[in-house]
Amino acid sequence: MQKEDDTSVNQAMMDPLQLHMNQQQQPLYRNICNTLLSLTYSRSLSKGLQLHAHIIKLGLQSIPLLSHHLINFYSKTHLPYSSLQIFNDSSHKSPTTWSSIISSFAQNDLSLLSLHFFQLMIRHGLPPDDHIFPSATKSCGILASLPLAQSLHCFAYKTAYHVDLFVGSSIVDMYGKCGDIYNARNVFDEMPYRNVVSWSGLIYGYVQLGEDDEALMLFKRFLVEEENEGVNDFTLSSVLRVCGGSTLLQMGKQIHGLSFKTSFDSSCFVASSLISLYSKCGVVEEAYDVFEEVTVRNLGMWNAMLYRVILCS
Repeated sequence: MQKEDDTSVNQAMMDPLQLHMNQQQQPLYRNICNTLLSLTYSRSLSKGLQLHAHIIKLGLQSIPLLSHHLINFYSKTHLPYSSLQIFNDSSHKSPTTWSSIISSFAQNDLSLLSLHFFQLMIRHGLPPDDHIFPSATKSCGILASLPLAQSLHCFAYKTAYHVDLFVGSSIVDMYGKCGDIYNARNVFDEMPYRNVVSWSGLIYGYVQLGEDDEALMLFKRFLVEEENEGVNDFTLSSVLRVCGGSTLLQMGKQIHGLSFKTSFDSSCFVASSLISLYSKCGVVEEAYDVFEEVTVRNLGMWNAMLYRVILCS
């Protein structure tokens, strides 16, 4: 991937006329956009900074599509305030530009800023769409603000985006994180189609309220009804939390096997839940094995291991 990135950057920094001919009359900025996408995917910060400097040198930074890709690049490399600088420097802020900055803050857990720019966008007369609503609902879920969640739900209903699969799923997830399982279930039941986000959001809501039986029943229903949808690490970690709380070792082992089959066993969220499960069930060796097998560990994994040590002592 590094070789490909180097080649792309070198091509993007060629003489504009030569590059224009080499790309069979493809506009220069489109080639740069493609390079930015590649660097964003590979999280190549140093190469991206070089390309950004070249964009400024060529005077192309005012092109809305380039602004969008630069905001997204800095978002994915965890530099949201650099994304904000690009946004502020954009002379023409298209709906895509607004969507990018709102998403950038949401993805980097700057929830208040994400919602602030969501409000600013509306004040500028730009309506949210199916890309912007999920960013706003995600931020609201992190803040666990039920009044704000209800306002966003009403707004989605008013603009008819509540029937959209991704917006509807994000609303279920938002209500689940706000502890309002009644509204989460109502939105879920009214959805004509569901995806892993809507199922996971509702399962998490029940887990958070301690309604373990309902969470497990919903998980089993999900596996039967959505066999082609596939689980994610959030679903697995939520159900493992139930197993750990109820010391359901055998079921926990089955879910461990499912996480291995779906390659989510290396997820820090799943690993933390597995360590907690095995520790609470007294299977210390299994907990240690899970910890050792994950190469990139987060704070949750270390906390789970410290909890295991305390239990053993």
